[in-house]
Amino acid sequence: MQTIGEEIASVGEREAYFDALIAGVLRTHASPGTDRRVAEIRTLTQRRRSRSEHDARAAHDELVALVESFDLTTAIEVVRACSLYLQMANLAEHAYREGLRRERAIAGHAPFASSLEAMTLPPDAASAREILAAMDVALVFTAHPTEVQRRTVIEKHEAIGRLLRTLDDRRNTPEERRALDRELRAQIVLLWEGNELYLTPPTVADEIRNVIAWFRETLVDEATSLFDRLDDRFANAYGEPIEIPTFLRFASWIGGDRDGNPNVTSATTELALEMGRNFILKRYVREVESLQTRLSQDARRGSVSAALAASLDNDARDLHDVHYTLGPRQSAEPYRRKLAYMHRRLTLARGDKSDAYATSDAFANDLDLLERSVTAGSGREVAAPIRRLRRMVAIFGFTTYELEWRQNKRNLELATDEILATVESGLVYSQLNEVQRLAWLERELAGNRPLLSERVPLSQARAMSSSRCRPSRAYVHDTAPRRFRR
Repeated sequence: MQTIGEEIASVGEREAYFDALIAGVLRTHASPGTDRRVAEIRTLTQRRRSRSEHDARAAHDELVALVESFDLTTAIEVVRACSLYLQMANLAEHAYREGLRRERAIAGHAPFASSLEAMTLPPDAASAREILAAMDVALVFTAHPTEVQRRTVIEKHEAIGRLLRTLDDRRNTPEERRALDRELRAQIVLLWEGNELYLTPPTVADEIRNVIAWFRETLVDEATSLFDRLDDRFANAYGEPIEIPTFLRFASWIGGDRDGNPNVTSATTELALEMGRNFILKRYVREVESLQTRLSQDARRGSVSAALAASLDNDARDLHDVHYTLGPRQSAEPYRRKLAYMHRRLTLARGDKSDAYATSDAFANDLDLLERSVTAGSGREVAAPIRRLRRMVAIFGFTTYELEWRQNKRNLELATDEILATVESGLVYSQLNEVQRLAWLERELAGNRPLLSERVPLSQARAMSSSRCRPSRAYVHDTAPRRFRR
């Protein structure tokens, strides 16, 4: 059997390697004969693609006879084994393409036609700015009923993907390669022995956790990196940096889509908002901690802007207790001091406490202040991670995603009728035409009066339709609303 110690350079060699690896796992961990049955099925399916119609028909008949001979237990085992092969094939192909892309870039070859690097750009910087200013991309998550794969399976796939990316590193020692081989086999065993699907239907809370996991593991980093790559691409093309607007945003129906789903309530809507907010604030705390490690400049060896120095005085007045957490070494390190205050404001924001950042704009303003000072004193390269965090805040705000609240139109009309009966009797929303409805909605949105009170009784159906949630400062303030910011 080929080992990771041998160089696996082609798709064919990779396929042979994984075939042997998976067959070995099936021999030792599946029911007796499963590896043999799967090998027969694969051979017959290959024969079905024969150019000879006679051979293809004969292989088809043999395959049908083989499958029909399986009892239910055997059939389930064989289906799972075939699924394992397909999962590994997809992972291996993805890793191979990524490795090939990197090799082409290192060798100076033309990038793939579908890549960002091969994108056709406008003829000049002015045209590029005009096009970018008009762009608005929103990616919306929905809890699709066919998405039943467990997070633990996705995490196993990601672990195997990381191992495959390490596989081709020519700097691996024989000992390291053997360790990779063992761990790759272990991950395949875990994938085989685990449950691929949920044994019970996922709850709305499960669905919210799943979507947060995608942001945690992939989307925050990839979305932010996209703009890093665009910055580099445009600067190289036009010989000057271009201010690229943050045209990408994320939204979700999960926790807010109650059209026909009785499990979505005001509590799940609030949970979806709170989990998104808590996740992104924790991520910002980690980023600020990383900047504290990086920005160790001593004020005696570099310049600090007057604006940043003034902000430190304001921070010390508002958050005087932070002063006691700063050691004597940080007294000469203004950026670390500033970041300590920013860290505290973010931590307070997670608990919705006073002196916290009330909005993502307030946090972004401090980042802008920090970035300008660091750029002027230490250079653009030193300030790059600050700009990256600033872009992250522009994409995700303090909410991670915009929650799209959905309800059946008729239910909304009846709920609004019932609410208006208590605050504006004589006005029946469901009987208004479209122009009248828009005029009323614009008036209410511009006004300050509370439309719905906790003391006003509503029927259960209408209360559900109106998303009657307890007000919370956590969602009232953020950047300009687009769809649903509570």
